Amino acid sequence: MAPIYCNGTKIKCEEVQACNWSKLSCGVYVLSYANFLLVRRVKRKPKKNMLRFHSDNPTSGSGNTGSIALQNVSKIWRALRIVDAPAL
Repeated sequence: MAPIYCNGTKIKCEEVQACNWSKLSCGVYVLSYANFLLVRRVKRKPKKNMLRFHSDNPTSGSGNTGSIALQNVSKIWRALRIVDAPAL
């Protein structure tokens, strides 16, 4: 999610239990699914077990939004704060 989170940024997170995935509130989350680990913003609660997410990266073009079925997600963590980030 550069330029907000540049490469090498460390983010403090808390795990969201699977029973609460359908009730996610707005915020920044780390999603693990398939072979991917994504940092994405959730702007609304999941509907019909589909999680809609947005990238804060203004240069990602059509990759700014996406969705994934909650059944395909391995883990979700809520981002709490930036712990460390490299100087640019």
